[in-house]
Amino acid sequence: MQTAFQPISVHKLEPALWEKNRRKLRSLNLAVVFGPVLSVVAVYALIGNLAWHDTRRGLTTILLLGCLCMVGWFFALGRIERAEKRYYSFELFVMPEGLLRRQLDVPDLYIPFNTIATLEIVAEKGAMVRIQSSNNFLWIADELIGYADVCSLLRQHAAKYVESAAMPWFNRPWLLMPFSIGSILAIMVSSNLTAVLAATPVFLACLSSDVIRAKHSPAITKEQKRNLLFMPVLVIAVVLRILYVWLVLRR
Repeated sequence: MQTAFQPISVHKLEPALWEKNRRKLRSLNLAVVFGPVLSVVAVYALIGNLAWHDTRRGLTTILLLGCLCMVGWFFALGRIERAEKRYYSFELFVMPEGLLRRQLDVPDLYIPFNTIATLEIVAEKGAMVRIQSSNNFLWIADELIGYADVCSLLRQHAAKYVESAAMPWFNRPWLLMPFSIGSILAIMVSSNLTAVLAATPVFLACLSSDVIRAKHSPAITKEQKRNLLFMPVLVIAVVLRILYVWLVLRR
């Protein structure tokens, strides 16, 4: 995005704080990747749905889940690496009439000061800048160099100022990831039609949430947009699995 304005100041994220974010991302990905898998193993082992008495099926199931964990962790490491590049590429330009955000893999976002509807300060997290008559918003992490000065400037222009103790749940997509992974594992591993049918709406709800968030988020990356193309494939796989359990395994 080109603008004729010359920036008054340019702000980047504090480089020294990235390591703290890396540790958080690593812990989160460990929990997201391995937590649901171990939970599924524990639940189905207790109800005997993994057929531990059948050595071949039991070992096959363990091997499948182990491969899923390895693939999941491989992609998690890639996400952490890309998150680091986006962290260091973040730039916030303070213009005479607004803010311009630039970051790797996401479109530039320009917000005139006279369109700011709400400034929401989330304690120890950052600031959410919401725009009038639009679903667009700008998230400013508190790792920003000069964060307090930027928030003070925005407060002068915001029509509404709010302080929150925590992020709203719909702005924390990682909360849904364990449900998404756990439900798809239950669908693909279980031979119980009731369990498969119960897990299906949970999985579809998580997929729908991802699509809605991607449609309205101005910070969605090109990679995340590409990932949306695989969602119809996942839906077809779930439908085929339900038919397989219903027509084959129930005999």
